[in-house]
Amino acid sequence: MKVQCKLKRNILYVLLIFLSQLSFAESIILNYQASFIPGFDKLGNLQIAIRSYYKLNNHDHSYSLYFLNVNPITLATSEVAAADFKTRRNINGQPGYYTFAEILSTPYYKALVKYSSPPYKLQKSLPNRKAKH
Repeated sequence: MKVQCKLKRNILYVLLIFLSQLSFAESIILNYQASFIPGFDKLGNLQIAIRSYYKLNNHDHSYSLYFLNVNPITLATSEVAAADFKTRRNINGQPGYYTFAEILSTPYYKALVKYSSPPYKLQKSLPNRKAKH
């Protein structure tokens, strides 16, 4: 009886290890970095790439560059392949660039400035509170 339990447990361990390796192989990400690259989606809406990384392509085992984009108006995020990320928008058949004024007026940029500007609040600046024992 003990031999059967040990055998079942060992088979379960091997199966779990095998399954964890399969799911790990699908989600390999390398060179994850912060970035700030304004661009446009397919509809011409302003997007800002806030992270860049390489992701494993399971078909040919190569890595492709991806961006994590934020819509600076709605703050919605999306993953976009670098090949699909456009730094110019098409306006009446002519390439158009973003302006810094467009970026400055967005809720994302205002929040970025507000929450990353000094003065930084430290725990030591809070009123002294003694623990009740």
